[in-house]
Amino acid sequence: QAPDSAGPATGPTPDSAAGPAPGPVLDPAPAPAPARELAELAQRFADLGAVRDAARCRRILRGNHVPLPSRRGRRGYGGALSPREREVARLVALGHTNRQIADVLYLSPRTVEQHVAKLLRKLDVGSRTEVADAAAHHGGI
Repeated sequence: QAPDSAGPATGPTPDSAAGPAPGPVLDPAPAPAPARELAELAQRFADLGAVRDAARCRRILRGNHVPLPSRRGRRGYGGALSPREREVARLVALGHTNRQIADVLYLSPRTVEQHVAKLLRKLDVGSRTEVADAAAHHGGI
């Protein structure tokens, strides 16, 4: 059946010699509303645990060059301290060593070392002794 010009066309079938089907293809320049609806549908599928259906929706959107938000990683805090960095800063300001902080927060010393390095950079200080004053100026710890 030939695709209707008002609706989406379908790509090659999985049985075709061209290889696996890329899925349905939207019009070359999809209107923002259908793309937004499809993105919302993908999120609803994901929320319901329908991972494959959500992936199919995202694949259609990517195939039509619709930018999708990254689902990887955690929220970035930019120049602000993350909640964990605030906890580490508080303990650094109290004079705790990385090992002591690791024990209190149930983290590895290496992870604490990374948090300390990030908070020193974000607070623009050169030593652990300056953390308490700098954190107070950046919204407290």
